[in-house]
Amino acid sequence: MGRLRICILGDDLATALGDAGGVGWMGHLSRAEVSFESRFEMMALGVAGETTRELASRAEAELSARLHDSASSLVLFCFGVADMAANEAEGIRLSLPESLFWAETIMRNSLRNYPTLWVGPPPLRTKAVWRDSEGRVWHLNGSRLLGLNDAYKMLADQLGVPYLDMMGALNRDRRWQRAIEQGNGVHPLSEGHAALANYIGRWSAWRSHLNPTAPGFLYEGLHAPTPKAALIA
Repeated sequence: MGRLRICILGDDLATALGDAGGVGWMGHLSRAEVSFESRFEMMALGVAGETTRELASRAEAELSARLHDSASSLVLFCFGVADMAANEAEGIRLSLPESLFWAETIMRNSLRNYPTLWVGPPPLRTKAVWRDSEGRVWHLNGSRLLGLNDAYKMLADQLGVPYLDMMGALNRDRRWQRAIEQGNGVHPLSEGHAALANYIGRWSAWRSHLNPTAPGFLYEGLHAPTPKAALIA
């Protein structure tokens, strides 16, 4: 069997922002998979501040360019945080119905061609402030993200997409909370990226595509229990 070609698409969660080492959770996860002798290549295609509508406009082309000649592929999406950002001048970037519409469009298009996984938005600081590349200030409200996550879980169940509920997992993780509070409230510090890698790497839906006999995950001395109630597979 050839190498599994993995594409990770999304907003800030699909980048290494906040990680002083510059590798992000994708780098932590790649390093562990190499040690487990998984055969793969991973491509991170995240765009910070991108809404789900903007992601939908590029996803098909990004995937086709990288996976059209691959016999073995996997797509992982993580998005939604930027949708829920708002400011006084422009209001919320995408309403919940709009976010769901574009999320469904993305997932249906991907499912037609590739094995697809969905990682939900993580918990952020209760009230976080984010400045985009144009200097505009946006506010993120934790309760909006909770509602979005619940709606995403229902949509994933309807579409039959394995969904990892990061809200349920990371709300109880002290390492993640510390990494978010000590960071800017949106992008976790390195410890938070390691925690993300731990949960994704232990997820049964992820493991089924890589080396399923790999031992329990351990990233830089950080253990993470598998949160049964937080996983939808």
